[in-house]
Formats: sequence, C-alpha cells, structure tokens
Amino acid sequence: MDLRFSPEENAFRQELRSFFRSEVPEIIRKKVSENRHLSKEEMITSHKVLHAKGLTVPHWPKEWGGADWTPVQHYIYTEELQFNGVPQPLPFNVSMCGPV
Repeated sequence: MDLRFSPEENAFRQELRSFFRSEVPEIIRKKVSENRHLSKEEMITSHKVLHAKGLTVPHWPKEWGGADWTPVQHYIYTEELQFNGVPQPLPFNVSMCGPV
C-alpha cells in the first residue's frame, strides 16, 4: 500500500497554497498563525476570498456550490488552511445551518 500523495494531489496542494498566500491578506494570515482574534471585517474578507474561488463549502454537493472533491483533497484543503493561517469558514454556518 502506497500512502504517498500522488503528483496530482501535490499539484492540488501547491495550487491551494499559492492561492492562500497570494489572495488572503497577510495580516489575516499572521493573526490566525499567532492565534489572535480576527475582527468581523477580517472574517468577512477571508470568506469573500474563499468564496470567489469556490472554497467556502467544498464539502457540499457540487449542485449546491460544493467542489466534488475526494476525501484526500478535503484533507489537503484543511491542512493547507491551517498551515497557511487561513481561517476556516465558520463551521456552524457551513456545516450545520447550510445543509438544512
């Protein structure tokens, strides 16, 4: 069994990393990395950046705005959010209210 990421998965990771670093404002990423509080405006800004790329609710079905990713892609997405200091979309909104 080979548990290494495939070349396609590594390319996906690099695409996310490049996007997060170029599009999410550095001050937001720095605050998240330092475990500091984000203002409402900073959270909205972050959500808008993710939404513009279709990354707000990738776990939803594609017809509802999701991404139709594999479980490995979801894992990479979450890991890259954390690694790059990008705040995750508010879980109550996108995991509990939205699907209802």
